Amino acid sequence: HGTVVTGIGRSVFKNNTALQSVTLPDTAVSIDASAFSGCTALVRVSGAGLREVGMSAFQNSAIQDFPFAQITSFGIKAFSGCGNLRNVSFDEASSIALSAFENTKGVTVLQNDKLKTVGMYAFRGSTLEQISLPNADSVGTGAFENCASLQQVSLPLVTQLPANLFKNCLSLRETDLPAITEISSETFYNTALPKADFQNVTKIGKNAFYGCAALQTAFFPQAATVQANAFAGCRNLKLAFLPQVTTLQKETFTDCTNLKYLWLPAVTTVSSGAFDGSAITFLQFESVKTIQSLPSCLTDLVLPAAATRITATAPQTEFTVYGNAGTYAESYADSLENATFRTIPAIVRDVPSQVDAQVGYIAVCAVGIHCTYQWYRNDTVSNEGGTPISGATKAYYAPQVQDDAAAYYCVIESRDGDYVQTVTTAPILSSPEYRLADFTAYNEAVAAALEIDRALYTLDSLSALDALLATDVSAFSQADQAALDAHTQAIYTAISKLELVFSKGDVNRDGKT
Repeated sequence: HGTVVTGIGRSVFKNNTALQSVTLPDTAVSIDASAFSGCTALVRVSGAGLREVGMSAFQNSAIQDFPFAQITSFGIKAFSGCGNLRNVSFDEASSIALSAFENTKGVTVLQNDKLKTVGMYAFRGSTLEQISLPNADSVGTGAFENCASLQQVSLPLVTQLPANLFKNCLSLRETDLPAITEISSETFYNTALPKADFQNVTKIGKNAFYGCAALQTAFFPQAATVQANAFAGCRNLKLAFLPQVTTLQKETFTDCTNLKYLWLPAVTTVSSGAFDGSAITFLQFESVKTIQSLPSCLTDLVLPAAATRITATAPQTEFTVYGNAGTYAESYADSLENATFRTIPAIVRDVPSQVDAQVGYIAVCAVGIHCTYQWYRNDTVSNEGGTPISGATKAYYAPQVQDDAAAYYCVIESRDGDYVQTVTTAPILSSPEYRLADFTAYNEAVAAALEIDRALYTLDSLSALDALLATDVSAFSQADQAALDAHTQAIYTAISKLELVFSKGDVNRDGKT
């Protein structure tokens, strides 16, 4: 009956440069380590029973077609260096080992519902363009490093992104990573991400986003630790939100030439070189104690009473130091020829003189520590005697027609330990879009309509009048005055066109018999 072949043994065909094609019997379920390694003429292997591919099984071979949809695991370096590989299925795989597809060319999509583990450097230097692994929970260091064509990644269960995971993925722009809590060193180094918005990340490693020239937004509300060079070289970064970070490491924002404003409420220590080559002009702290680095083009620096020492080279520009009188902030400013001290809170951006309806909100930027805001409406153009607007406690407010205010103003309180100070903005003139229209004529028209004896008129003619009365005009503003006046006239017209109900005995057509 012959021998039943259950697999291909270790190194059986290793470095066989004449072998071009292999057909396996259905009984063969595994290929052992290095079985076809170095087979530089081998382009195709076929068969129906294969389940496992061992370590270095096809490493540096010429394999092009590997049509086995039932493979459950790929061993270490199984296809490493296979520059001609075009067809391979991952449908049944639960694990892919270290460097299994490193430097392979031709495989563009990694999509699998069963894959749980991707080993270190598994696809490093490959031609992957898209990754979707909904059930993978473990991904190894550098698994997709140097995948220059990779554009989209979805790893919804992965909580920790290891070092170098997407390093030099020059085309990576879209990520679905909702569960991550930690980003390790050089994870996104030199990628094309336009936005880093990770709500649950608590730690960002060294060089994590280094050289991400397309990155414009870095939003990390829970990150308490950000290591050195995390955003260095992010030349287009415009917004960095890091409210929990306590220590700003060296070169964190080096060469961030588009970042102008930075608010760091929890930072207590700023390391040397943190802002080298940056373009930050407005820097606000609320807890800082020691500062070893300041942006060279700084124009506004906000310091809390906790600040006790600045050893950084002073900015080259004329700049203003904001703080509380009698604190280190004042003495620091006094020690410099190019610095001016101002007490906080102080309005640093002029509030608008009038509400702009096209913008739809009014805003104020105040220098202060742990600022609170309360907006007021006023019947006169004044910043005294107004009425507080319920819920309007942010740095901005969206005016409403129902406010019917002549002006608005905001009261800002800065609370820095025992230092509590308050400032009130100048009044902001309202606009016609937020002032109620003149309803005098309209109310008179409605009163006239309600006084008629409805029993005298036909239902059809009354329905036209009722439709006009049912129209809600309560939010019409002064900008809508012409429309309100037209509506008022329409009510009078409908009244004049009411048709009397005539009985057979009404010979004079006056509603009487």
